[in-house]
Amino acid sequence: MASITLVIRSDINPYRDNVQAKANEPITVAGLLDRVRQVLGYTDITWTLDEIYDRLEANAPRVAIIGGSWDHPAHIVDLETALRAAYRIWQRGGVPFYFSIPVICDGTAQSTMGMSYSLQSRNAVTQMVISQMEGQCYHGAFVIQGCDKTPLAIVSALVLLDRVRQERGEPPVFATFAPAHVLRGGTIPDDLRAELEAVAVEAEAKGYDDIAYDLRDAMAYILQCSSNTAFQGVLMRARELGLITAAQHKDFEKRLAVNTCDAKGGVCAFNGTGNSSRHVVSAFGLVHPAVELLTEPPTQEQVNAAVDAMLGFCNDATFSVRNIVVQNIENAVRVHAATGGSTNLMMHIVAAMIHAGYDFSVWDMDRIRQAVPVPDLFDYSLTQGRDIFVLAQQCR
Repeated sequence: MASITLVIRSDINPYRDNVQAKANEPITVAGLLDRVRQVLGYTDITWTLDEIYDRLEANAPRVAIIGGSWDHPAHIVDLETALRAAYRIWQRGGVPFYFSIPVICDGTAQSTMGMSYSLQSRNAVTQMVISQMEGQCYHGAFVIQGCDKTPLAIVSALVLLDRVRQERGEPPVFATFAPAHVLRGGTIPDDLRAELEAVAVEAEAKGYDDIAYDLRDAMAYILQCSSNTAFQGVLMRARELGLITAAQHKDFEKRLAVNTCDAKGGVCAFNGTGNSSRHVVSAFGLVHPAVELLTEPPTQEQVNAAVDAMLGFCNDATFSVRNIVVQNIENAVRVHAATGGSTNLMMHIVAAMIHAGYDFSVWDMDRIRQAVPVPDLFDYSLTQGRDIFVLAQQCR
């Protein structure tokens, strides 16, 4: 057996006692590490199925890298981040695994039947993560944090899992979150802006000042998914009044849409649920400073810092997911109050604390918020060059 440098200090090890797991899982780990070499081009990483077996037998930390579905803009570059995490976990003596969850984009679901499933998906994702972590017997998680309902859904899953496992006398659950970088807001092309301004001028000339005002107001914002909806509303009114044709409407709509999202994706640049969740999960103490508020996907060095810190306390219950969240709840509430953003978080923070085993409500959040004065932290604007992407650039 090769030298095993890092183990979970516990007599409980299903992989030691169940040979089927050691027969099934080594090829999944090997396949993941194969892709590290193929995609990232790293040649300094070696492994054999025997080495993977030995680590599983010895109870080396089994770490699930949790990604999201690639049909969400926040997760389209997950692969590289997942492989960087797998590389470092293996280097440090752990055993990396990978699974992903479905992620509903609230922007895509907006104004459709899909929105009926958005909040429900939070609880569904919580159940899925618990099922996979329990079913595969993973010790901890490196979470590629995305947007909308999933960040706090995964927090809820991990705090409940940690709580249950410790009640069973099993090792604490450890985790670190690496939020997707902030998506750069889009820009309206100059020729399109001129054409839209011409529509506004015509609207004014014909006495439709409200159309002109709303169109110019929409043009003042960075281009993002929600501003497309604002344009849709005013352009529909302009079409109904004969200011533009149906063909012009669709042409404007297309040119706005394809200029909205940066090719690398990320969490939308406005302070909605994605970035509000980013702030709160960081305030809970679950995000390493090296991967906070990035404007590009994380580098290997940044991922290394997060993985190293996580594995450094994998045997210390003081830093289990539940304990970190419970100890930092007041910080999380105050950071959310100071940064503002999505009111969704009022539900999601409460859900996380309930999963952690506490009788917690929005009244507790209000009590925490009012206990000490909370400043307005962000000088934030979507029209004056101070969106979350611009603010994140100041954190470099």
